[in-house]
Amino acid sequence: MKLALTALAASAITTQAAVIFDTTPRDDQAGFAANSGQTWMTATLGSDNLLSTIRVDNRPSSATGTGIYLAVYENNAANGQTWTPGTLVGISTNAQDMDVNGGFALWTFSNETLKDNQRYLFTFTSDSAGAVPVAVETGVRLNTGNSEQSAFNGGSLAFSGSHTMASQITTVPEPSSAVLLGLGGLALILRRRK
Repeated sequence: MKLALTALAASAITTQAAVIFDTTPRDDQAGFAANSGQTWMTATLGSDNLLSTIRVDNRPSSATGTGIYLAVYENNAANGQTWTPGTLVGISTNAQDMDVNGGFALWTFSNETLKDNQRYLFTFTSDSAGAVPVAVETGVRLNTGNSEQSAFNGGSLAFSGSHTMASQITTVPEPSSAVLLGLGGLALILRRRK
């Protein structure tokens, strides 16, 4: 019984990723020059404010690109239709290849803190310091009219704002929030046991 309670408490502490941005799946493809990427804006994140992963869909055909890192910056622009990199938030902990037709690349991050209602952008780089921007080939999706999300090509608005890169961004809760949820679940289990 004690082992079952421990396992249940551990599962209650497990963090669940929250999707905060999603423009997948791709419905087209495009090539982008260096200094390209995607803008987006967070909403109220609550405790789910630690950057976990960013996924970008590859092209369905003629996919290319290997050893690519992702850098995330605050976007100091007045809206998502403008590309103004500000403070570096973080660089992915892994490099990804984007050369598999119809696949996707999934970058992981070190749980960098994201702010509520903040504009951000991500861009592609060939080094773990984020110093060397690279050209990429990605899947894209028709923009649903949200002016806070746009694909950029060489620092300029791509497709007049009509498309986004097919991408998905997830966050996880702060560790303290997950622990409190787990302890609350354990307390309920123990209380029912008495």
